[in-house]
Amino acid sequence: MSKAVSGFAISEAIHGSWNLFKEKWHLVYGLYLIPVLVAVVYSLIVKALGEDFGLMALFVGFLYMVAQMVVSMGVVQGYINLTRGKEITVETFTDMFPQVINYVIGTIMMMLIVLGGTLLFILPGIYFSLKYYFVPFLIIDKKMGPKEALAASAKMTDGVKWELVGLFGATIALAYLGLFGLIVGVFVTAPVAGLSYVMFYNRLVKRLE
Repeated sequence: MSKAVSGFAISEAIHGSWNLFKEKWHLVYGLYLIPVLVAVVYSLIVKALGEDFGLMALFVGFLYMVAQMVVSMGVVQGYINLTRGKEITVETFTDMFPQVINYVIGTIMMMLIVLGGTLLFILPGIYFSLKYYFVPFLIIDKKMGPKEALAASAKMTDGVKWELVGLFGATIALAYLGLFGLIVGVFVTAPVAGLSYVMFYNRLVKRLE
């Protein structure tokens, strides 16, 4: 295990995420609500257009899918910026436009590899899902192409797949704790769990340096 990962504990990722959430909860929730806002605007536009606009409605639907993808990518970059102490600006989102095609292709390639492994046998599918888990992160954060992101994710997760499994288990446990907290707890445990993956990514991405 490389120095970038040596000594890394899952509790460190979750603890760091909790501390960040307590300090920046308003930004965390703000990022989360942006895709919701885009969806609401789209619904209002569709309602205003009605059923008689045909091709216009299809065009608006296409624009919505692109906008929602760009926004979702920007939200991921926003969380990465938060964990690194960087600002979140308009460019955090607009810089995602050139990466949309790479993101779509990279995601499809990753899904096909995982699906192929699952069809062969379930365990290879799980292995590939862990191996290429950070492909979307790398395309968004490092502006990599699909093949480059696949290779980089494989390098990042080499030798630490069990740690990633442990992180999955820990975040699932957090989710259940949130449910036991009369549902309201999910609004805390969910963002903390999400940020913990970004914390984990930040540590592993140092292996590429």
